Formats: sequence, C-alpha cells, structure tokens
Amino acid sequence: MLYVSRAAEPLTQFQVMRIVIASRRHNWRAGLTGCLLFTGSAFAQVLEGPGATVQALFERLASDPRHAGVRILSNEAADNRRFSSWTMGYIADADLSLDVAALLEAATVPDALVRRVIDRMARDVFLGTS
Repeated sequence: MLYVSRAAEPLTQFQVMRIVIASRRHNWRAGLTGCLLFTGSAFAQVLEGPGATVQALFERLASDPRHAGVRILSNEAADNRRFSSWTMGYIADADLSLDVAALLEAATVPDALVRRVIDRMARDVFLGTS
C-alpha cells in the first residue's frame, strides 16, 4: 500500500524520528516492512505485508490526528516486497514536496508519478534497517 497525507501541524525532526522508531517496533512484531517519506509538510508511506495487517495499520494511521487529507494511491498485492529488509525505512526529502503535493491534489494520479516517488524512496532511503 502507498498512501500520502499532510502533516496536520508542523513536526520537528525529533518528532518524526520518534514516529519512525515506534513504527519499527510495531512493524517488526507485525511482520510489516516499508518506508516513510517526510517532505517537511507531507508524508508518503509504503506499507508491505499481509493484506489484513496492512489494512488494520492503515486504518489506525488514517485516524491519527497528526495526519490530514490521507489518500491511498496504491493498494495491491505484490509478489515481492520492495523494502523487505526495512521494518521502516525513512527518508526526509524536501525535494519531493512538489511530487507528494501533486499526489495529494491530483484528481487522477499518474502511475509514473507514483513509481517515481516509490523508486526514489527505495534508492535514497537511509536508516532503513531496524
């Protein structure tokens, strides 16, 4: 699953890192992997794992008051995990803010834009391992 959202209020780097650390603990226990991208004002996150587990986590995240305008862009089964060795990779990239904003706003989201964001997350991730 790939979803995007706006930060409901400004977050410090420390606050975002606390989210990443908590995500790693939860995801490890739940058998999930993925990557979180934060642009400074918006999130894009890939969640990988059993469908019901991913859906349950997404529902919890969508109701988290730190998120606004949550939008699922892709939610399909895959043969292989893209972030298989990362309980939660993390990327802070303000350069992707226009791409993520487009994903939040576009009436129809171009598949090429979704692929570009995911590819960039996979290529540039740091702090990816648990």
